[in-house]
Amino acid sequence: MRSVNGIRRILLMSLLAVAYGSMSLGTGTSAQAQTEPEKSKPTVLIQLENEQRLQAPIRTVVSTSPQTYRITFPEAMEHDSVTKTLIGQSTLQQENAPELSMQFNWTNDKELTVEVTAITKNEAPYRIGEYQLDVNNARTLSGRELNQQPVFHAIIQSPYQLWRYSADGKNRELLAAADELYSFSKLDKEDRYFLGIRPVEYCECDAELGKLYAILDAEEKKLLRYPVDLQTTYRGIGDFVVDRRGFFYSKPSSGLEIPHSDTAQAVHVDGYVHGASLSKDRKQIFMAIGEEDQEDNISIMIYNLDRNTSKVLAEKQYGSPPVDQGFGSRMPVQFVDDGEFVYFVLNDKDPYRELRYAYSWEENRIEAWRPPVDETSWSGFLATDDNAFRYYYNAGLYQGDKPSAGVDVISSAGAWLSGTHQMAYIEYDYSNMDNRQYTNTINLVDADTLKQTTIHQGLYADSQLMGSSRDGKWLYVNARAPLPGAPLAESRFGQGEGKLNGKIPLDSSSIAIYIDNRKRMLEHLIHIDQTLYVPLREVLEAVGWTIAWDAGRQKIVVRSTDGQTAELVLNDANAVFNSSVANLPSPPILVDGTTYLPAGALRMLGFRLDWDDSKYVLFLQSIPSKGGITNGKGQRYEGDLKQAIPSGFGMLFNAKGQLLYEGQFEAGQYHGRGKLYDEEGRLVYDGMFEHGTRVSDN
Repeated sequence: MRSVNGIRRILLMSLLAVAYGSMSLGTGTSAQAQTEPEKSKPTVLIQLENEQRLQAPIRTVVSTSPQTYRITFPEAMEHDSVTKTLIGQSTLQQENAPELSMQFNWTNDKELTVEVTAITKNEAPYRIGEYQLDVNNARTLSGRELNQQPVFHAIIQSPYQLWRYSADGKNRELLAAADELYSFSKLDKEDRYFLGIRPVEYCECDAELGKLYAILDAEEKKLLRYPVDLQTTYRGIGDFVVDRRGFFYSKPSSGLEIPHSDTAQAVHVDGYVHGASLSKDRKQIFMAIGEEDQEDNISIMIYNLDRNTSKVLAEKQYGSPPVDQGFGSRMPVQFVDDGEFVYFVLNDKDPYRELRYAYSWEENRIEAWRPPVDETSWSGFLATDDNAFRYYYNAGLYQGDKPSAGVDVISSAGAWLSGTHQMAYIEYDYSNMDNRQYTNTINLVDADTLKQTTIHQGLYADSQLMGSSRDGKWLYVNARAPLPGAPLAESRFGQGEGKLNGKIPLDSSSIAIYIDNRKRMLEHLIHIDQTLYVPLREVLEAVGWTIAWDAGRQKIVVRSTDGQTAELVLNDANAVFNSSVANLPSPPILVDGTTYLPAGALRMLGFRLDWDDSKYVLFLQSIPSKGGITNGKGQRYEGDLKQAIPSGFGMLFNAKGQLLYEGQFEAGQYHGRGKLYDEEGRLVYDGMFEHGTRVSDN
């Protein structure tokens, strides 16, 4: 029997609860709950155009794509004063502050829209940059200067995308290329609906913050925004709505507009609901009922949705609702139905001891449940469809009551492939670290044979596995846009065959392009003989490269941000990369005054290319010459890069932020003069290194 310590249990429970909606979400500050200014001081309203529930005063996250804001003033404004104020006060004093481009469109003297495009210098996925919209000190037409007005602080992050990866390891498809910062979890077995959650505010802290909710219809490609908190396990008042697609919400107040759903149904029960979950067939709800402040002996009830009738299974079930060990707040009682038993857990008076119960459908009674997990550890598990195997997060793989040796405890949430005995899970990729930054792999373990295989490599950083398709052929993955966490290009500058493999649509206007995490609307894309050509200047200038044109020789000279050069000649497949000659797959061409290059040839310029056949999306990732990367051990490097590998001066930190080394690097290794520190921050060596090995002391 294996267990984990309390800290790991807290983190894992919190991670899974947030990912699958089993916590009581949205209990923190909401966009509407901001402190209102004094009524005597009319307030400027600053809203994010595509999500107007996000309004100043606020500090929130926005995506890397251009953002449009709507600003409404209480009186007529002097246009020039407003635009100068917004520009002058937009960039904060910060390291790697983004370069901002602002476009202004006045509807009238009181209404203004501002489109902000941020060119970021930091490649980290979580906090790429920051800016603000601040109109304080701007003048009205009457000459009054605005003051004490709310400010909109925007933290730039890369958005999540919704993918599905084939279980045979051969294909992947992009289901939704989102420009908004929703993370998704799968709701239904029909593989159509996904629950989206977006944070209201940004905070580098452990506080419970408010969230915004939406349902993504993957079939219709629609994002339906809900003005209420959505929960997959409900906790709240006895008047609520259940949607058989797999979520709940409290009865909305009058006048609140909720998206129409044929599967939504109002439910009323007397008392406070400490937890409610849908049965496996989604025809019934299991509930824990009591007073809101009740801490023990709650009632267990089953509610039939077809008949609108309820039946009490236990008047007083010993135990109290579980407690979030990280925040100390109550969590909903969660019911898990495998078709034979319905499992649920309450807490003993000691909140770190679980009381495990199971309701038997056949016997129609609640009995003790004894999983092979220490009672002080979380008993969560994943079961195969036929219930032959279970994977306990804190005990490992079991066939019935027998443990299966050879399968380690998995640190991340997994998913059984429907109709099989194969479980998928995501883990960090520790192989080929000389050519990879902080990447993930999708792995399969066969419960019958205990064989473990890797089916997909190079997933983007921070990927989350959401579940299996109904036919067991696909795995749904929530992943951020292309980041430095993806595999680096294996070829070096001027090397490789430079081909883009995939089905290229005849209509190039249907292609979406992301360059360094930002969606770009390129004016020129052409398609010739199954080859996609991109406008050379538009792409390279977007990542900071310089381009020179020699009209006499019909030659283009490009220079990267780290000083590498390439010379390309129109209609000539021979190119010069840093004085070395290489052959392009197709020569650059000139059409209507624009120079085009085969998209695949960008690999030879050091770009990483990713093409999605199903949605016609091209991701381009330039390799930075300077910045920060994180390896599979959680260690963070900050400093000079060459081909995205530490080279030059830099510093290496451990996962806790403690400095381990500062000095010279070459090809990812300590090389040259440097200082080595122990885990306590003490200097243990100051001298020379050669390819990672000490060679002399001071």
